Amino acid sequence: RTALVNAISSVEIRSYAQAFVNFMYHIRYGLGWGMVAAWLTHKFPTASFLKSRVASILAIILLGLCQSNYFSLPYQRIFLFCFFIILVYGNNLFGILTSKSSLFLGKISYSIYLFHGLILWVTRAYGGKDPVHHWIYTGFVGLLTLGVAALIYRYVEYPFSAGSSINSQ
Repeated sequence: RTALVNAISSVEIRSYAQAFVNFMYHIRYGLGWGMVAAWLTHKFPTASFLKSRVASILAIILLGLCQSNYFSLPYQRIFLFCFFIILVYGNNLFGILTSKSSLFLGKISYSIYLFHGLILWVTRAYGGKDPVHHWIYTGFVGLLTLGVAALIYRYVEYPFSAGSSINSQ
């Protein structure tokens, strides 16, 4: 019995170690691409073509290729990096990224980040096993998260960032 427990424990430890190594690989990989993007924007500060409608179409195609199962993961990452570069240089994807709703989502994004996990945890008992119930639950949690994030932004974040005594000192 002890040998069985030791074998299970060693398998668990190895799987946790492998998961950690995989996690660190993806963090390092993502940071590396971010550093390349920062270097490119520093080295080549103006790239007017990347703000054009043609670049918007290219960005949407690249995003679609990222979601395709036809290409392997390294190619998908390259496509995603190219999509990211187009956005970094100021492309607004036909105005989608500068619309009022997108700007509002940008304002409340930190509150979404902070509270989505708590909202999911509190409402987890209502998630269904069948697809219809799952998507109803997902929509409800999404709307609830947006509502809570908007309230937190309005009554907590915004008062501190716009005119608090901390900012004026």
